[in-house]
Amino acid sequence: MLETFTLPGADANGDLNYPNIVSAFPAVDWQDIDRLYIPAGQYRSIHLGGLPLRSAADPLVITNSGGQVRVGGENHPYVFALNGGRNWILTGRYNPVAQTGHTDYRGHADGAWADSQDTYGIVVDDEFSRQGGIGLSISNGASHFELDMIEVRRAEFAGLVMKTDNAGAATMRNVRVHDLYIHDTGSEGIYMGSTQPQPQHTFENVEIYNNRILRTGTEALQVGQAGDQVAVHHNVLGPAATRWRSAFSHWQDGNIQWGQRFGSAAFHDNVVIGTGDLFIEFFPTTVAGDPYSPSDTVTFEDNYFADTSYGGVFTHAGGTGVDVEFTGNTWRGFNFNYNEVYPNVTAPADMFSPADTTSITHRWTDNVIDGPPLQATSRPNVTDTNTTYATVPRVQFRDFMGSYLDADYRRLEWWTDRETLQDGQPVMVYEEGDVVVHGGTLYQALEDNQQVPPGSDASVWQALPQPSDDVRLTVTSPHAGIGVGDNVTGYLVPDPDPVTPSGQIAGIAGKCVTVENGNTANATPIELEPCVTGSAAQTWSLPGDGSIRALGKCLDVQWGLTANGTVIQLYDCIGSGSQQWVEQSDGSLKNPQSNRCLSTTGGSSANGTRLIIWDCLTRADQLWTLP
Repeated sequence: MLETFTLPGADANGDLNYPNIVSAFPAVDWQDIDRLYIPAGQYRSIHLGGLPLRSAADPLVITNSGGQVRVGGENHPYVFALNGGRNWILTGRYNPVAQTGHTDYRGHADGAWADSQDTYGIVVDDEFSRQGGIGLSISNGASHFELDMIEVRRAEFAGLVMKTDNAGAATMRNVRVHDLYIHDTGSEGIYMGSTQPQPQHTFENVEIYNNRILRTGTEALQVGQAGDQVAVHHNVLGPAATRWRSAFSHWQDGNIQWGQRFGSAAFHDNVVIGTGDLFIEFFPTTVAGDPYSPSDTVTFEDNYFADTSYGGVFTHAGGTGVDVEFTGNTWRGFNFNYNEVYPNVTAPADMFSPADTTSITHRWTDNVIDGPPLQATSRPNVTDTNTTYATVPRVQFRDFMGSYLDADYRRLEWWTDRETLQDGQPVMVYEEGDVVVHGGTLYQALEDNQQVPPGSDASVWQALPQPSDDVRLTVTSPHAGIGVGDNVTGYLVPDPDPVTPSGQIAGIAGKCVTVENGNTANATPIELEPCVTGSAAQTWSLPGDGSIRALGKCLDVQWGLTANGTVIQLYDCIGSGSQQWVEQSDGSLKNPQSNRCLSTTGGSSANGTRLIIWDCLTRADQLWTLP
């Protein structure tokens, strides 16, 4: 029999808010329960933080119970946030044997892809209620997790964000994202990986497949800090960059943005439709200490790309040692109109351009291009093998957004009253027949107009039927076998769970880092005491996410302060920068957020001395022996 626990319903504000769920429900055996149920209902926000560290053989499954879980639409700072933990699954999939989901809310399971809006067990819909709003957020040291059968829509910023900012050790590994329906977002569909200065964590053994990521304001997929074994396959991405005239910044108008640090990755069998400047923008990301290999390669293979307002592919400069391959792809729909927003821009002479001719090896093999030449000028770091220039037929979706848009996905744009990215921000003028997306609804102009918001005057804008969004290919479609489908599965083999060292942390005078009196309350001081074999107050684990844990909580810099002398305490594990520790080659423990080291007050070795952070000086009181 499965062990289950059902969360209480929403509080008086409509929130389900547990920053540390383990601490909130101490009577629950978080290493033993099989299902964590979220009661059906409408929520303003859901926050499940401090999720437990489980094993791959026994993951915690989080799912809806008793009906549909809906969240968002009330201008809350977050909508659905899951923080921390390892080996957990969030799913809205109905499975009576596994006891997940609900029979009335099956999403696109059983082939029901058409008109599947609102049919998922978990629906994250923020209704564009908050500027910069994120639909589903995964952060604070989370790793080894799976997201399955969830609808995310109408987030003003990104649909799904996965990253723990400023935590270089918090690698997200063994991540599976599949069968999501993300649509009608103001910016990215999926935003994976930090774009902030280092230190930032990598992503390793990540698989993203069988997702619909449709009608995104900026990029459909943004991947950053990618490490080894990242696979993105059998997805439909786009139309992207619908907001290209009025996004929050220039250069936020591509479809795929990819940043690779080291290792090998594969992007294959995807349908990529609609972009502003580029189908793919590639960022080599050089970080000292990364484990490069001469065989590291990022491969874009057997994908279909269609409809761009400018070019095809651009790779930035950077000598990471990672090669890039483009094999067996088809490219079409080079319909230049980028100068409508940027008048000084001219049509590119070729569809591919590297930023320099030395730092990255590019191999192009067996591509078919219905557009400009691959290279107008040969470059020494680019090999071109068997490129064919021919008419590329369009894919045929079963039932997407209608024939007018299917003929050119750049015809769909985010409504704006002004072209804010053009110099002078001129008023946007729409012509009869133009199609826009506004508030997640498609509208067609019945007459020429300007500065008339769709939905405000039915004689100017006609609301169109909700898109069916069945973007499976028809049985007779060209390019068979790519994109989403009923039988797409993952194939990456998960990495083994990391071994978690556990034991005492010994320092000056052979004394140990100790939780005062073994107290488990938040803000309990951390001090130096004689080492006692078997003491729980001196037993620290290093789970591999940059945290150091004892008694179910984390070694924490009080209030996240960074000044010399800030005290160290025990606190709920929340994955913040105040709980990140990196062992240095000299034996010190550095907190990257403060750039200071774990120390004793005044360098003392006396019993009961409080631990603090201080400038890293390689003093005796800053040298520690970890388990």
